Amino acid sequence: MERLELSRRGFLATGAVAAGSVLWGGDGANGQIARWSKVQFASAPKDTYFEWVDVAKDVRMIVGVGWNSVAIKTNEGTVLIDTKTAPYAGTLKREVGEASSAVERVVITSHHAEATGGNREFAKSVPVYGHPKAAARIEGQLNLYLSQMKAGLFEKKSASKAVEAKVGAEYKAIYREKDQFKPSEFAPTKTIDAEAKWTVGGVEIEVTPVGPAMTDNDLIVRLPKLNVVCVGGLVCPGEYAPLEPFDGASVAGWEKALATIKSKCDAKTIVVCSIGGAKGKTDVKAVDTQIAYFASLRKLVTGAIDRQVNRMDVLKLDASVLGKLGAPERLKRSLGSMYDEIAKDRLK
Repeated sequence: MERLELSRRGFLATGAVAAGSVLWGGDGANGQIARWSKVQFASAPKDTYFEWVDVAKDVRMIVGVGWNSVAIKTNEGTVLIDTKTAPYAGTLKREVGEASSAVERVVITSHHAEATGGNREFAKSVPVYGHPKAAARIEGQLNLYLSQMKAGLFEKKSASKAVEAKVGAEYKAIYREKDQFKPSEFAPTKTIDAEAKWTVGGVEIEVTPVGPAMTDNDLIVRLPKLNVVCVGGLVCPGEYAPLEPFDGASVAGWEKALATIKSKCDAKTIVVCSIGGAKGKTDVKAVDTQIAYFASLRKLVTGAIDRQVNRMDVLKLDASVLGKLGAPERLKRSLGSMYDEIAKDRLK
């Protein structure tokens, strides 16, 4: 059985579909991925459960089960960005140690359960950094972590029997502890509410709060000397944007966050996204595409409001200008969130 990913609200989701996309298609970001994939900065780890994608020297994106994680190998250990889902925390910890080095610290780019499910495991031994507002959000979603555990173990076709055996044992070890899960165990142990600059094992790292955007606790991570920017879920290659007001999302804030990301990029910057699977390794063109996505969404909904279209009918608008994208369940939330913000602004 092919391994499935666990989604934000429905717990089970499949990969994104980007065929026929108006905004995301063509020779832009996805074409760049094909060219970069030929560049091997270091030997890729063999016989792993997750897919390890080279990003830059000693930087790899970890794909599969939950959102993408990023491992940054330094002389003092690995800085891990995002921790995937709860059932696979042990597997992630082991593979990072084998393929990179033992984790020195963790940074979470938002509170989303697909990015924070492994926090509990890593927090036993290393600091987990996140935005102050992530803690309250995380403590309110224990049911998501428990649902991840109950969803069961999903096998990966390409995994060897030896790998499957390891993953199965690691899953069972965490499953036995699920009744003892406490919300606070998944929360950040250290917080970042202003730009932080670290040098970890010779690697310069900048962590910048940019919310409210997708959530009220978004962080981005930049490696200035390697020209890499990790943007969490703020850029969504081939997918509709996950606009969820109950997470403190702000369309205008998201647009502002994208401008901040763009200011940290040049034509050669490698942009790493938590959303999009292997397409998550991209470039600044993907940032431009995300900016265009929101501009098109804003124009579409503004026009409808000008024509006095009510909110219910706005949710039914023909949004083909955005392209045929993956995660179609997000489209109505995007339309509704944009409608609510524009209507609220007009009342001021």
